[in-house]
Amino acid sequence: HHHHHHQQQQQQPGVLARKNTLFSLGSKRKKEEEQRSSKFHHGAVEISNFKLVEELEPGVVDRVFTRSAYLHSEAIVDFFASLAQVSIMELSEPMSRVFCLQKLVEIVYYNLKRPAVVWERIWRVLGSFFETAGCHPAPNVSMYAVDSLRAISMTFLQTSEAAGGSSRHFQTQFLSPLLSIVANRSSTPDLQQLVLDCVERMVEAHAENIRSGWPVVLAVLQAVTDRVPSSSSSSSSSS
Repeated sequence: HHHHHHQQQQQQPGVLARKNTLFSLGSKRKKEEEQRSSKFHHGAVEISNFKLVEELEPGVVDRVFTRSAYLHSEAIVDFFASLAQVSIMELSEPMSRVFCLQKLVEIVYYNLKRPAVVWERIWRVLGSFFETAGCHPAPNVSMYAVDSLRAISMTFLQTSEAAGGSSRHFQTQFLSPLLSIVANRSSTPDLQQLVLDCVERMVEAHAENIRSGWPVVLAVLQAVTDRVPSSSSSSSSSS
């Protein structure tokens, strides 16, 4: 009963009216106190509305994301949390969408200059998000999530702040979703292979920057080895 026709007809004329919700973001301050509890819900609704606005004014949505770099530390953590929440909603639709997942990866780039302590807080949200997305039953979703995680990890390994310096445990933190995904009993051989390829590429490109990440890298290799039946040892063992 998965009806595979695009849900184009759902674009009701109310889109224009909803456009205003995006621009009421500014006046939200006043109500912030009583809204603390339902903050993530509001964030989720706002981001859902972005998609409606995008059809009208493509630039508006981009600015919301590119300007995330100017949000203060509290706000950027909330922004990532809201975006991750909407992404989970999108991914669990019958026709999984990756709009917010793509945006998450983009915002990481815009916010690379943030201090490691802020990134550690952001990753508490993103780590569990990527574990969920990477263990999604639909292969196209789980593989997309792993590939996004690879792109983000490669970027972190190239960034001195994240690679070493003040963030001693950050590598362990941002690489550990890969281990959770591989160790997940329901992960397919294809997905395992993809994680293996990702780790291999990271090591090839940035071995000299990997520090606290090594135990995770080795644990991923171990987990994959444990899962492979001895008959099919077809994985390339070129270290």
